[in-house]
Amino acid sequence: MVLFRDEKGIPGINFLYLIIGLVILGLMVINIGVNLIWLGVFAEKLKERAINYEIAEAKRGAESIEKFIEVEINDIKKLSQDIATVKDSEFFIERFLKEHPAIKEISIINLDGLEEKRYSRERYFTKKELRDFSFLEEFEKAKKGEVFISKVDFTEKGEPFIKISLPIRKLENEKPQAILRIIFHLRGAWEHVLEMKIGKTGRVSVIDDKGMLIADPQPSRVLKKINLLTLPPTKTLIKGEVFEGAKYFNEKGIEVFGVGAPIKNLRWGVIVEQDAAEVEALAKEVAIFATAFLIATIIVIGLLILLLFTLRRADQDLIKKSLALEKRTQELEEAKASLEIKVKARTKELEELTKSLDEQVKEKTKELQKKLEELEKFHKVAIGRELKMIELKKEIKRLKEELEKLKPRTKTSE
Repeated sequence: MVLFRDEKGIPGINFLYLIIGLVILGLMVINIGVNLIWLGVFAEKLKERAINYEIAEAKRGAESIEKFIEVEINDIKKLSQDIATVKDSEFFIERFLKEHPAIKEISIINLDGLEEKRYSRERYFTKKELRDFSFLEEFEKAKKGEVFISKVDFTEKGEPFIKISLPIRKLENEKPQAILRIIFHLRGAWEHVLEMKIGKTGRVSVIDDKGMLIADPQPSRVLKKINLLTLPPTKTLIKGEVFEGAKYFNEKGIEVFGVGAPIKNLRWGVIVEQDAAEVEALAKEVAIFATAFLIATIIVIGLLILLLFTLRRADQDLIKKSLALEKRTQELEEAKASLEIKVKARTKELEELTKSLDEQVKEKTKELQKKLEELEKFHKVAIGRELKMIELKKEIKRLKEELEKLKPRTKTSE
């Protein structure tokens, strides 16, 4: 394509070629940028943003549960110190039960492992219902001065709870006076966490240190005692690490994006899962838009190329017509020049002929003038002769008349 030439075709066609070429190049660059660079990065950013949001929610849930349990345990430790300080502990225990709805039962166990008192806001326990804990691990650990937290268990109604046993003593370095045993219901710990909304399909679950599902928006799943140890987040959470996110199939066979945050003190974990289809939906919509943009761009580029060919053909036709017109004009100019030469030559011939004719006319005029003069002379002579003839005729007539007159006389004399 020639960019610089004499303008014989469409005016400004080179500029049009340049503009259309730049538009096509720009559209191609934009499409390459959108589909090959931006789209992939944008999709990854969207996925990363969704995963980061899930991680943030998982951490928030884990912190909420951990803080709730930590506050309760600290209050339980303070209660154990209060019980060790006063003789009449019943007042503190009853007040504690009123102030802490999550605590359902409180037991005081002596150092022999026998339950001396058992308190509950729901019922009164008789001495016959008091139990022996001497053979249980929780008693042994608490007797050694440790805080024992059991695995999550469930009531007959499906209420999750843990058992906490710790020594009753005034100071941390003192020997235990007795053991304080607490039944701690966990619904309040994660009730708000399980209600967190993460998209349309997001779900928050809590696992214990064995990978067992201990909290879920669907309690029926918890009652099935599902073990999630085979899922990617579980082992990481049990180690006390944040699971940064991955796509996998959950226990229902649904492909999800899952993340997790550990509850470190208990070695539990909060898992947040969201259907992969929902996480990738926006990226797919963007991909569809990018594809539509690509198709539209291809159509526009095709139309521009068609316009280029059309302009090219029209320009070539116009150039051909211009060249033909120039050729015809040149031929006409040449014919005009030739005609002018011929006209000049003919004019010269005519001038010479006119001059020759003028001379001939002059000569003829002289000849005619001479002949006219001769004719005039002849005419004059002829007229004179004619007059003489007339006179002669008259004379002859007169003589004839006289002769006739003389004839009768002659006859008479005879």
